[in-house]
Amino acid sequence: MKNRAFHAGIKQSPYEALFGCKVKVGLQLPNDFTQNVETEEDLEKIIQDLTKKEEDPEVTACEFSKLAPSNAASVHKKLQRVIHVNMDVQSRLFALLLKNHVMKDLDLVFCLLCSKKYKVHDNRQSAKKNLQQQAEKMMKSSEKKFAPVPIGTSVRIAVPEVDRGRGDARNIIGVVLAKSDDELYQIGTKNGILKQSYSRSQINVCPRALLDAEDVPSTEIALRSVASLQSSGTGQGFKKCHCKKN
Repeated sequence: MKNRAFHAGIKQSPYEALFGCKVKVGLQLPNDFTQNVETEEDLEKIIQDLTKKEEDPEVTACEFSKLAPSNAASVHKKLQRVIHVNMDVQSRLFALLLKNHVMKDLDLVFCLLCSKKYKVHDNRQSAKKNLQQQAEKMMKSSEKKFAPVPIGTSVRIAVPEVDRGRGDARNIIGVVLAKSDDELYQIGTKNGILKQSYSRSQINVCPRALLDAEDVPSTEIALRSVASLQSSGTGQGFKKCHCKKN
């Protein structure tokens, strides 16, 4: 089951990120209960008793000595009032507790339902943070592997198989016209400026200059249209006449 497998990007399983707890597989009951089970009705009664205990938990106070003295009393009153409130108010309370470094004592403060909601919120925030770190690591690795391309350099862009004919070239020649703050390159061809911007990993640098920026028309054009114009045949697909015949 891939949902309970450890994910290297979020540092937890997808199930934990979604529900705030590990996957529950099978039925686990204490030995004291299973020894007295003889019929199916006995098992149902035990499950109902356990469920009732979980639905009516006792709320106890945590050690507020770690809080600032001026905030301890006010936070304690807020905790008693917002045990069963909406997520918007809970998020504000979580931010207050984070500021005062008492997150590890939340299970002693909230009821079972609110505690589960906090764990879900905390796991999702942790997953988001880990994904951002993974993205930064991938960007640094990509920057080391692919050097920046100066403006005016001739490059090759691969044409997808669905956008070209079988006998057409696999690449088109272009020239770098501009570079955005997001490290995306604007490419121009002899038929016009491509509408799509390309990342460094999507373009290959040519060993010598094959196209000048002055030879690029100012009109925007799609990559598929450029492939059709530079095709040795009719381009991708087939042309069909839609004239009505008697």
